This record gives sequence, C-alpha cells and structure tokens, in this order.
Amino acid sequence: MNKFCLIKKCLVTLRNKGIPYIVTKEYLQLEESKDIDLLIKRAYINKAIEILIKTLKRVGKVELIRYKSLPGVRRVGFFVNKNDSFVFLKFDFIYSLDFKGIKFFESEKYLTKAIVNKDGVCVAPPDLEFLIIIIKELIKGKGKRILNKYGRKLNSILKSPYKSILKKSLAKLFTLNLSNTIIAIFLNPKLTTEKATLERLYKVRKKIIFSVFLKRILEEPIVFAINFVMYYLQMLFFYLKKDGIFIALYGPDGSGKSTLISELIKTNKLFYFSDIKVFHFKPDALTFLIDFFLPKSRIVDSGNPYVVEPYSKVMSLIKVLYYILEYTIGYIFKIRPLLSRESLVVFDRYYLDIVIDRERVRISLPRKFLYYIYLLFIPKPDISFYLDCDSSIIISRKPELSLNRIVLLQNLYKIYLYKEKGLKIVPTFKNSVCESRQKILNFLLHYIKKKIT
Repeated sequence: MNKFCLIKKCLVTLRNKGIPYIVTKEYLQLEESKDIDLLIKRAYINKAIEILIKTLKRVGKVELIRYKSLPGVRRVGFFVNKNDSFVFLKFDFIYSLDFKGIKFFESEKYLTKAIVNKDGVCVAPPDLEFLIIIIKELIKGKGKRILNKYGRKLNSILKSPYKSILKKSLAKLFTLNLSNTIIAIFLNPKLTTEKATLERLYKVRKKIIFSVFLKRILEEPIVFAINFVMYYLQMLFFYLKKDGIFIALYGPDGSGKSTLISELIKTNKLFYFSDIKVFHFKPDALTFLIDFFLPKSRIVDSGNPYVVEPYSKVMSLIKVLYYILEYTIGYIFKIRPLLSRESLVVFDRYYLDIVIDRERVRISLPRKFLYYIYLLFIPKPDISFYLDCDSSIIISRKPELSLNRIVLLQNLYKIYLYKEKGLKIVPTFKNSVCESRQKILNFLLHYIKKKIT
C-alpha cells in the first residue's frame, strides 16, 4: 500500500462527497508527514470520519483511533491493514485556531478560498497558507522554528501577487502596523541567518498577543473570561489524560539494552507515537543539585563502578532524598507532558536499578528500604522489560564484571522485577536483536490496542 495514494484517495472522496475542507500542509509532502491537517467546518467532522472509514475499508481492515482533542482540533488515526502490510494515517480536523481562549482563526470563514489541484484535492492558496503558519508557528508555537522551517516559503509568498490580499487579511486579524512589520520581517533576504530577525519576531508576537487580548477584553469581557477559563480547563484535561506509553528496560550491563533501544528507535512501526524520547536511568530534572553537592556521585557507565567506596548511611540517605525529588519532579515536568502528547518514553535503567544494584550508585542503605521508597514515591512505568541474557554472554561483553556479580544481579532482578504488574521478559540470549525488538514491538502494539478499544 502506498501511503500518498491512500491519502489522495481519501481527500478526493471527501471532496466528491461534498465535504468542504482545505489541506493546510504542503500537499506533496503528506507522505512524510506524521499527520494530515484539514481545515473543516465543525459540523462536518463526524460525517468526514464516517466517509474516511468507508473509503479505507475498501482497501483493508481499518481500526479507528480517537486521540484526545485540543482546543479547536479533533484528532483521529486510521490503522489500515491489508495482508500484513499496514499504513497509519492521522488526521487533525481543525475548525478553529485558538490561543488562550481567543479564536484567531475560524476555518468556516476560509473554506470558500480552497483551490482544487490537478489531483482533485482542495489545497490552501498561498495567502491562507501564510496566515495559518503565522498563527500556528509564531503565536501558538512561540516562533521557535518559523524561520528555519518556513522562512523561505513565507518569503516567496510575499514576493507573489498574493501580497496585497495577505496584507488586508493580516491587518484584519491584527493591526495595519503589525501587518506591515510582519511583512517587512519576512521580506528580509537574510531572514534565516540573522539573529536580530528572531528577536524582532518575539517582540512582534508580544505586541500581537497584547493588542488582540486588549481588543477582546474591551469588546466582550464576559465571553473572553469564559473562553479563557475553558481553554485552561481543556489544557489541564489534555495534560492529565495520558495517551503515550512509559517503558523501562532492565538488565545487567551487557544484556543488550542500549543496542535494543537504538534498534527500536529506527523502526517505522511505532506509528502511534508522535515522538520517541530516551532517558538514561533518570529524567535529569535536578542534575545541577547532584553536580553541586555530590560531584563524584554520578553513575559510571564505563570501567568498573564497583571499585569506589560506598557513601556513609547519612550521605546515602541524602542521595536517596535527591532521587525521590529527581524522579517525582522529573515525571511531573518532563515525562508527563511527553505522555500527554502521545510520546513513547523509554528508560534505559530506572529507579529499581538503585534497589537491585545499589553498589553501582554507592548507596549503603538496605534494599528493602530502597524498595519501599519506590513503592511509595516513585512513578511507575506502564511496561517493564527485563532482558534475560545468559551470564556467559554478559561476561564476554563486560569482562570487568565477575561471574558471581552477574549471577547475583540476575537473581535480584528476578526477585524485585517479578513483583511488577507490567513486567515482560525478553530472552535476548535466545533471540537475535531483530527478534528481541519484534517481541517488544508486539507487546507495545498489544498495549496500544487495549488502550484504544
């Protein structure tokens, strides 16, 4: 199955069935896109989803994935399977572009501007494309990637005959002065190389937000207040609902964790996830604290970490308190936001390694105490993978570890990890790297299907 042909078929069918829409991204780049953004009237979204399901069912077996919606956007995914060949399509139905309760853009007003290309797909005219990029990337996205990703494109649009139409549209949304400033910035030939351009953009963004907010407050204070509160309630719901998956890989050094993670990242089968983020051992939310107070206490990843003397009981307790803060604060501010955005969060080692291999981190407290800390305070992964590898293979990869040490660690992993609810065992000594990767993928896909059904 060709993804681009399937997208084209879906979009042509929507147009033939009388659903007004506009594709906002570069049409020919849709095959590489993670999602297809469509401007659409809110009332037509359910009908559009039904048409897409019927269209895709003619190709193969279809599974619908409903993602949580953002303000102004409904998000759905279609997993199409035909004879073990699959394609994943993710559609973002945009009916308005909102920022902190203010509707900068309502799709319904712009649908008549659609241009039908040679393939029969409704695409955005250049002036509308410019407008959408400005709202999505400069106002909502804080302008972080607008120059590098869209600078040349916006510059070429402004050099086209659409400049006068665009100027009117921008002035209507913002003010004439701000419209002229935005146009002047993107007409600059040194656009992508000038640091001053980015600083200027940030200043313009602040002025736009201030002027629009002030205008809405003066015109409709009650409506603005209600929309503002509703926006943050929606964003809170978005944060609290977890659509991503949090996994941790365990096993002694030499069991194949790093190799397996690098292979996992390369695969194209993790289509469900918007991003894959890998952490080693901890989230690194408070690294500056341990660097300042305990500069020699970092986990050693090479050589022999067991030759260094362990800390005293008092110093070990201080370090455990640091780890409690590290894992809880790191989860709240780094891990949880990723999970709310359908990311796959992968940990190469996690807190249980402190319990099992406490000597590695120079802690001299009892394992039972460290395990109770885990049960009481540390956020748990959705799935824990234990890489079960033969001790002779491990010692050939990591000769600095003694055989007795490896056997002890393997026994401790079995004692503590076997208590975990989401534990999956991957026998790496029996399987090749590709077979082990496939086992993990199968577990993940099964977990995803349970989440979406």
